[in-house]
Amino acid sequence: MNNMSKDLIVVGAGIAGLCAAAALASRFSQVLLLDLDECPPQSVTRKTVGQYQQLHCLLYGGLRALATLFPGVAAELEEAGAIPIDFGQDYRVEVGERPWIKVSSNLAGYSMTRALLERVLRRRVLSLPNVLVAPQHRVTGLVLDTASRAVLGVYTSNQVSRTRMNADLVIDASGRPVLGRDLINSLSLSVTESTIGVDISYSTAVFKGVQAADDWKAVLTSSLRHGGLTGMLSPVEQNQHQVTLVSADGSNSPSDEEGFRLKAARLRTQTIANALTNAELVSTISRFHFSNSTYLRWCEAVHKPSGYIPIGDALCRFNPVYGQGMSIAAMEAVTIQDLCKGNRFDTLFDQYLEKIGPVLTDAWSAAAFKDAPTSIPEHAHKVAERQAELIRSAGDNPLVAHRLLEVMHLVRPSSDLSAIELPGLTP
Repeated sequence: MNNMSKDLIVVGAGIAGLCAAAALASRFSQVLLLDLDECPPQSVTRKTVGQYQQLHCLLYGGLRALATLFPGVAAELEEAGAIPIDFGQDYRVEVGERPWIKVSSNLAGYSMTRALLERVLRRRVLSLPNVLVAPQHRVTGLVLDTASRAVLGVYTSNQVSRTRMNADLVIDASGRPVLGRDLINSLSLSVTESTIGVDISYSTAVFKGVQAADDWKAVLTSSLRHGGLTGMLSPVEQNQHQVTLVSADGSNSPSDEEGFRLKAARLRTQTIANALTNAELVSTISRFHFSNSTYLRWCEAVHKPSGYIPIGDALCRFNPVYGQGMSIAAMEAVTIQDLCKGNRFDTLFDQYLEKIGPVLTDAWSAAAFKDAPTSIPEHAHKVAERQAELIRSAGDNPLVAHRLLEVMHLVRPSSDLSAIELPGLTP
């Protein structure tokens, strides 16, 4: 398929949109990135992204996808100040009765703020000669030919006018399922929107002078049960640490330093609280509330629209505490890149869902087991139950810890956990 005479519109210039633009720039004559925010090469606060200041994890599977989309990106991240991290050796994972045993693995990556990651990716995308970024553009709808079920572009608006922008393909990286819902309703499609009420609140702060131990750089403290508190501490640029406290027990997230430290002391271990004892708070405390996870199951539609592909949260919005969003968005972009090498637009959506569907379903089921265990089918429940059993063994079994890390980092499907045979575990 020769697309070099065709135009692409990407709705949203966040991580998902930047990945999509990088994936497809060589396939289209012009790529137009539309975003509500300003999009300069330097770091900026994304006013329309509520969780922008919160801690974001780039999983190994996500870094691997970014390396495909942005060759040489690892060196650029490190040069910009990202912290190299070995997920098998440098992370203290306090999930289960005991911290997970340290393992040797190839799961190496970087820890950084979302601002740094976006800055590096945005700079790469803006350097592409056929990519144009149009900031402060609100996309209000899709241009649709209902007879042919074809998306032909988007409508944008400002305070005085509404504009039609035509495209041969629209990538929906808006971070919300709004455009997808409208498209489903306009075409009277039978598509389920799965929803899990999460109702979590979290607070993030940046500290300097954190006392990390000699045997870890980052900490994850959580519980296997639904509800309770989760804490994450991770090194970021400028010799600082970002700390996020997640409340899933109905309590409010703290907005002041005293409340933040008191909540850290309520975690199931004192590892993070102790590390902060002599640390200095160097940021405001940013709060965010996450109501529900959503998954538009486009695979159920018999006749899917052409000219439209959702990516990232526009397709499946995960509970952010699991750190899957950015990485899966990058993997989705790689999938689209591969498919555009040989498929036509009228079959692209089907092929995309076929390839990425198992990844989404696996990640969704694993998260749903903890957030809403009654919402997943029996076979997925059994896989998730086994994963919980294995987590309890990860404190002293390196094989289990290694395999669980591979699943967490999107290197293996959770079904691979069934191959592990340990005394007392359900096969």
